[in-house]
Amino acid sequence: MNNVIFIRTERGKQALQFIREVIKRGNLNTDDENYLNPLIGAFILKGLDILEKTEVFPYPATDDTVPWEEQDRTLLILENGDELEQSLVKLLAVYPIYEFRIDVNRKEYFRAIFFPFVYEGENYYCFTHAFIKVTGDYGSDKTDLYRDTAKAIYENFRRTPRMFKTQLFLVIAWYLYVEKCVGK
Repeated sequence: MNNVIFIRTERGKQALQFIREVIKRGNLNTDDENYLNPLIGAFILKGLDILEKTEVFPYPATDDTVPWEEQDRTLLILENGDELEQSLVKLLAVYPIYEFRIDVNRKEYFRAIFFPFVYEGENYYCFTHAFIKVTGDYGSDKTDLYRDTAKAIYENFRRTPRMFKTQLFLVIAWYLYVEKCVGK
């Protein structure tokens, strides 16, 4: 099993916070300009669950250890009769940075940037940024910027593994804090 974690970036905002915002937007009135299909949140969570449970690490494999045709490259989610089938993960032009993909509709696309990392024998998918990409709105496409930032974070972790441990501690502390608040 793999671990999905959300890394705090240099500006302090995490992909997890954006995912929460996307889920909240699904609860808005359909007339609200910020409304998104509420199933998107379910699709995102199911996609993350698939990453956690896949036996191939990193997914998709970037070497010949697992033949490409044997890797499940599509996401098929059934949620209350609605179905989404698409490519879940795309390797970006800068190795080993990936894009997690959920298509919201024909105009808006949920994207999250991440990289695989192994620390003390454990597999981690480290998510750094998430955003909505809008067709035709080139100002909304932050893929290259976030990809390069994720690459810098990855290289920093490779050079100084204790920095990853610090991030991991912060992530665990954050989840414990949220769990405590929700439990009250």
